[in-house]
Amino acid sequence: MDSSKSTARIVGVLFIIAAVTSLLSTSLTGSMLNAPDYLHQLSTHPSQVTISALLQFVSAVASAGIAVSLYPVPAKGSPWHI
Repeated sequence: MDSSKSTARIVGVLFIIAAVTSLLSTSLTGSMLNAPDYLHQLSTHPSQVTISALLQFVSAVASAGIAVSLYPVPAKGSPWHI
């Protein structure tokens, strides 16, 4: 398998991870944040807030991984690439 196919697979998996974790995180706390007493809602569900924060962190790491994985792709086509 050549490097462009493996890069594409890695980026695809990271994209799916980022999308799924972001959607799950939003669904866990979305209804609480839209409530008029959102601070009370958040304080009564600390485990949901913690899980949501961890999912957002995983999403952020996966998004950074996408950028790092795709960095060499345009660099190979650059006229300054050695």
